Formats: sequence, C-alpha cells, structure tokens
Amino acid sequence: MAALRKEIAAVCKDSHLVFEEGEQASSQWVDKVLQLYQIQLLAHGVMMVGPSGSGKSSAWKVLLKALEKLEGVEGVAHVIDPKAISKEDLYGVLDPNTREWTDGLFTHILRKIIDNVRGEINKRQWIIFDGDVDPEWVENLNSVLDDNKLLTLPNGERLSIPPNYRDFDPIFE
Repeated sequence: MAALRKEIAAVCKDSHLVFEEGEQASSQWVDKVLQLYQIQLLAHGVMMVGPSGSGKSSAWKVLLKALEKLEGVEGVAHVIDPKAISKEDLYGVLDPNTREWTDGLFTHILRKIIDNVRGEINKRQWIIFDGDVDPEWVENLNSVLDDNKLLTLPNGERLSIPPNYRDFDPIFE
C-alpha cells in the first residue's frame, strides 16, 4: 500500500494537482483514493457520491494512472454520461420489424472488454457512469454488478464477464 501511496503522490504532482507532502487535506484525499482502490478489489462495482468539484473524477483518474505506473498494466477508462443518451442508446435496441439487434454504447464497450479478456489485449478496463444514478437505466445493470456478472439483452443474448477477470469495474460517479 505504501508503494501505491507513493505512486498516487507522483501522479498528483505530474498532473499538477495540489499536493503537498504532509499537508492534511492532501493526505486525507490520498486516503480516499486508497479507499477507492481497496473497495474496487472487494466489490465488482463502485459508487462514488459527492457534490460537483469534490474530487470524484480526479480520484479515479489518479488511481487508474497510479496503478498503471505501479503494475505496468495499461488503464483504460470508458466514460459514459447516461443522462445524455436514451436507454436504447445506452444498452441497444431490437428492431421490431427485422428482429435485428443494434448494440448501444454500454453494450458495445462491454463486448470489447469481453473480447479483450479472451486474449486480445491485457488492460485494466473501467466503465465510468458519470452522472446521477437513475433507476430507469441502472436496473439493467443489477445482474452485471452481482456475482453473476451477466448482462441479458432484450434479444435474449447473454454477455458474461469471465469470473476470473478482475480488471473490469463499473464505477458510478
């Protein structure tokens, strides 16, 4: 944990974020970043709550970069504002006439992540839902966030995240 704390401090300095060694506010913020790290190890999905400007985005960005530097695994963040697009654009839609499925943004990203797990690339993949959590779109994620790690699409297709894959995390900010 000390090595990660050191990398977090280095990333903060490289990113020109306010960070003074020994300063109480900086130390408390780094503690929050370390807590985010510990929680994402234990839970499959993480929800960060706080007012705008409180450091939520900075926390996950700094953590992702620090882990990349520490472990040598590239970190990729897929940021989605779920309030800016419709539920169909987020998950996908089944054409009632042709019965043809078209992936939405989240489904497309999830497919890419699953394909990467199957041997394409070794990356830490985080999907960031940047916006208020709304029951209208978040209910579809229940099975992705529970132990099943499964997304069932309206066309009946099931996208399963392999159980041994730990480098995928949905983060709600």
